[in-house]
Amino acid sequence: MVLKAFFSTKTGYYSISCGKLRPDKHYLMEKLRVNHFYQSEEESKRFERLIVRCQIIDNSFNDLYKKVKDLNNSTVILRFPTSHLREFNSSKISELGAIFCDSLVYYKTIIDAEHISPLQNKLTFNKWNPLLRQEIDEMVGEIFSGYTNHYFSNPILLPSKIKAGYLEWMTNYVDPPEDTSLLKIGLFGELNQVRSSFATCEFNHKAKEGEGVLFGVLPKFSGQGIYTDLIREAKRISLQLDISEFYVSTQIQNVAVQKTWVREGFKIFNSYYTVHINLP
Repeated sequence: MVLKAFFSTKTGYYSISCGKLRPDKHYLMEKLRVNHFYQSEEESKRFERLIVRCQIIDNSFNDLYKKVKDLNNSTVILRFPTSHLREFNSSKISELGAIFCDSLVYYKTIIDAEHISPLQNKLTFNKWNPLLRQEIDEMVGEIFSGYTNHYFSNPILLPSKIKAGYLEWMTNYVDPPEDTSLLKIGLFGELNQVRSSFATCEFNHKAKEGEGVLFGVLPKFSGQGIYTDLIREAKRISLQLDISEFYVSTQIQNVAVQKTWVREGFKIFNSYYTVHINLP
């Protein structure tokens, strides 16, 4: 089945076949500024059902309802600003058995040398490469073994397949595609020549934006300020790359990292609900 994009907005929308085009990946924060609607091929394959990704920022919930109400064996993953909750609850889309799965918060900081503190630990950083794939998989598996995100709130999605998604996600940073506009970086943090942590980031030279995608510290190294050092290193790399703003995001319940971000100069600037709609 081919899904068609279905509306136009003042912010700019795409007239596309679902799965053929997404918001311009070369503008990291563009995904927060426009509506989008596409089939996620990777997630559909992983969960063995049609996964449709949607974002609504202009209250077009009833338009979305018209397009998804007749889908079958599908899960619609919808994200919208928390300020639009009344409009969502008043729309027909809320009648399809929506499951509220998480609240996502975004923070950002301006990059300048004056506000980048030195590392607290004698960490060294080494870039990922394909030869380290097994070690990366093991580290990601250990760090995120108990972490939950919006997928875990949906009872029909198997936890084993959710965890596999983290490993698939990391592939983009082990051997990223060549792209002159978007730079993807995966790094190991090493303390006393022992790998303790990792960081994955994306940088857009044209938009001068950077994003911290996924950071993690092995449990045995927790409480030593290593996560703070990962944030500081990401800001330092941003400065070297002439990046103006750096973004991070997480689920609202992840309080510890948000405290770190605030200490390191980040400010919250937006929040979103994630809703799943399972269609039999």
